[in-house]
Amino acid sequence: TPAVSLKRLQIDSMFGVLKCTYLSPVWLYGELLDTSAIKATMVDFVTKLPVLAGRQTGDLITLTNAGARFSFMEARSGSAHDFRRREDVIKGELLDLPSLPCSDGKQPLFTVSVTNFVDGTA
Repeated sequence: TPAVSLKRLQIDSMFGVLKCTYLSPVWLYGELLDTSAIKATMVDFVTKLPVLAGRQTGDLITLTNAGARFSFMEARSGSAHDFRRREDVIKGELLDLPSLPCSDGKQPLFTVSVTNFVDGTA
C-alpha cells in the first residue's frame, strides 16, 4: 500500500513565505527530568498524530512512519543556569533542529531533545 500524502495549503508556513517552520521552545528546570517517561509520552503523542512521524517533500507531507527524533543527554557538564539567553541555548547546542532543506524528504518533522546536567538541573 502506498504511503498517504497530505498537500500543504498555500497559507501554511507563514502564508507561503517559508517552506518549513521549526518551533524551538526551550524550557529549563531546576530538577532532573525522567527521560524514559518523556520518551514514552512522545511516542504515544506521535502515534496519535502520525503526521509528525512523516516527511516533507515539496508541498507534501507523506505519512512514511519514518519517525520523530528523540535525543537525550544525561550528566552533561554545567548547569541549566548557564543558559540565560536564547543565544546561549543556540551556542550550547541544546536544540535539535533538523538541517535544511527541510523539504528534502529526509528530515524529521518533530524532534525532542532533553538534557540533564550534572548539577541536577535540566
